[in-house]
Amino acid sequence: MCVLQRNNIYINDNVLQAAHEVDAVRVVSCLSTCIFPDKTTYPINETMVTGHVWCLCVCMCVVDSQLQSYLFLNLQIHNGPPHESNFGYSYAKRMIDVHNRAYYQQRGRCYTAVIPTNVFGPHDNFNIEDGHVLPGLIHKAYIAQKEGSPLVVWGSGTPRRQFIYSLDLARLFLWVLREYPEVDPIILSVGEEEEVSIKEAAEAVVEALGFKGQVTVSFQLGAWPDIQLKHTHKHSPSRSLSFILTCSLTHTLSVVVAVFDSLTPVLQYDTTKADGQFKKTASNAKLLRYRPNFTFTPFKQALKETCDWFVANYNTARK
Repeated sequence: MCVLQRNNIYINDNVLQAAHEVDAVRVVSCLSTCIFPDKTTYPINETMVTGHVWCLCVCMCVVDSQLQSYLFLNLQIHNGPPHESNFGYSYAKRMIDVHNRAYYQQRGRCYTAVIPTNVFGPHDNFNIEDGHVLPGLIHKAYIAQKEGSPLVVWGSGTPRRQFIYSLDLARLFLWVLREYPEVDPIILSVGEEEEVSIKEAAEAVVEALGFKGQVTVSFQLGAWPDIQLKHTHKHSPSRSLSFILTCSLTHTLSVVVAVFDSLTPVLQYDTTKADGQFKKTASNAKLLRYRPNFTFTPFKQALKETCDWFVANYNTARK
């Protein structure tokens, strides 16, 4: 954790100082919603970014009187630490906003930052161990599909996230670079109403990959059962049961119910794993004031495109 924080602080300082020295007009840095306090009000928004940094600025010796006044007025806003699972990285990311304001106050530089929510899309990092939640789920589901095993989701599936498609985020990045006039950061996110649980996200991945159990039943009403049961599972992504039943309707239904009950569910949840932060609901109201007509790609469409890309490029995808 300390190495991650130290490296990111160095990156912040080196990039912004180098940009200043070569007279770069614009720099757009990327923050994260993990910078916000773990215990806060929702939805989170851009006004919550700048507090809790006064002492850090003093230690860095970058504070002039104007910046002091700004930070003093906003101390009450960032009134808590980030979630413990990410605190080193989160504090380093918070400092980008401090750097930007210092360069603006002392050097007149209009360097800014964006705060995207959970990003996903083609060319993502699909590594199961260190990738983000959605690409990790896609990779795990792909493997489970090939092996005919259930997709095991870490945690209870109850935490909620807002997902933004990488292609939409790229369009917004270009707009920020070319047109966004503020030093203050801006949240780039879908609306609050688009927030989904990890369980809903996992179910959407299963749907996008066509990974589901299938039961095909054909029967004729008649005498007592004469059952032929065949379980087929070759290279198909789903489990398929094909059988012929000749029996009474009541008995047929009882057999069908028993078969359904015996199927291994496609999704399972490992509740021995930690859930992480429950929610980080972010407001995109500021973005919509600037871009009221911006259209986000629907989540399921974006997820299907991402899954299709991953399947088609499995051998070369980052994983």
